[in-house]
Amino acid sequence: MAAMQTSDRFGLAPIAPTASTAQRAQRAQRAQAQADCLTSAPLAALRGARVLVVDDNPLNRDLAREMLEGVDLTLDTAGNGREALATVRARDYDVVFMDVQMPVMDGFAATRAIRDFYAHCPGPDRLPPVIVAISAHAGADHVRACLEAGMDDYLGKPFHRQGLLESIAKSLSRRPASSRDPDLPNSMPGSWPCSLPGVDMDDAMVRFDGNTRMFQRVLLAFQDEFEDYDSEILLAAAMGDFDTAARLAHTLAGAAANVSAHAVQVSAKALQQALQTRTLRITPQLAAVRQALACLCEAIGVQANAHRT
Repeated sequence: MAAMQTSDRFGLAPIAPTASTAQRAQRAQRAQAQADCLTSAPLAALRGARVLVVDDNPLNRDLAREMLEGVDLTLDTAGNGREALATVRARDYDVVFMDVQMPVMDGFAATRAIRDFYAHCPGPDRLPPVIVAISAHAGADHVRACLEAGMDDYLGKPFHRQGLLESIAKSLSRRPASSRDPDLPNSMPGSWPCSLPGVDMDDAMVRFDGNTRMFQRVLLAFQDEFEDYDSEILLAAAMGDFDTAARLAHTLAGAAANVSAHAVQVSAKALQQALQTRTLRITPQLAAVRQALACLCEAIGVQANAHRT
């Protein structure tokens, strides 16, 4: 790694908080109020649902699991379209959340294969799932392509817990109703994080419905998965595999968005764009990613260690 030393002139300074402590507290209270509005009635409608989340990013799969914790449904995950197809062939699901850009088999091909399977599947008891595209691309052409591939709906990344629950409820309304009992998720208080470099804490509290404990778990998963991710990107680029390097940068940007880490997200997007030109002149972009990622992961570690009992 000596050939790519990070210098201060390439570093991305931590984003200074723009809201006062009082404003941040008010925002967190509003987020908690939104969480409290999830009464037993809408959550009861999700009871017993069978959900499959398909995404090549393990952090996104973990995030979906965290966001659905406490909801009485069955959740499975798959890492690419081929795994999803095999899983769907083996058992029925009510809802499949399908990432679009994945290795091995992308979301478009997987959706078409799933539709073809059910079109030729013997027996009337097997009902096809509602397939919801999950993607960071929200342009009209992209959404249209998802629908034309056979997907039923669209959920933008990074998704919020409330949006995920609403998407499941909407999808279930298209299928035969069944009796489900209420099961409310508990919002557990936590004392960290109070602030993190490059993270929009107001946005994070809205994204996680004010559930700081859930946010803690996802942050620790992010740190574990991506702390040395810049080295993987550099290695792929140095080997001339620019497609893989750009995909890794895209994955990092998406994961950062999920935890409202805008500094990492912006720098990772810039690195992805540079890699897509298939050039090794990525020193400033890679240095910015390293700076933002190191600051964030170090802060996560410091705060987590300080609050361990």
